[in-house]
Amino acid sequence: LKNDTQKAVEISDKVLEMLKTATPKDEQQKIDYEAQRILAVKNRKDAYFLLTKYGGERTKSKEAVGAYEEYFVIETVPADKLKGRFELAEILIGMGQDELGLAEYEKILVESPDNPDALANAGFALVNIGFNNNENKEKFQLASNYLQRFVDVAPDTHKDKAAAKETIETLKSSY
Repeated sequence: LKNDTQKAVEISDKVLEMLKTATPKDEQQKIDYEAQRILAVKNRKDAYFLLTKYGGERTKSKEAVGAYEEYFVIETVPADKLKGRFELAEILIGMGQDELGLAEYEKILVESPDNPDALANAGFALVNIGFNNNENKEKFQLASNYLQRFVDVAPDTHKDKAAAKETIETLKSSY
């Protein structure tokens, strides 16, 4: 799978490079060119998602961030952009880049302050950051704040609600 996803990234990079040197000659070609460029940017984002999520490539966070940032510029559908932010955060957290993943969840929360998944994931990311920073009490407090907001807004059926409540209690009693 790693070889296939690596090839997908390489091909999507080549397509974008080819498009950079293209010179549309008339209005219809300009329209077609722009449609192909948008498709190529989206495909590149998807290729990096597959490579980093399922291809086992843990060293491509910088490239993945670049592909997603380019995607966020061209994506006009809010739900698709939101999905992309979640994907990027998940990639970064999976690569051990908890601070960068947290930043993506916080970008989601700027647009949607009560998004339960972003609140929960930001809280859990901060717990990891706190543990990775010598049991940083400030990070644990921020984690507890996010998780409490999550508990307050999430439906009782949310898959992370029990874990969030348990984490809040552990943080309160231990730190």
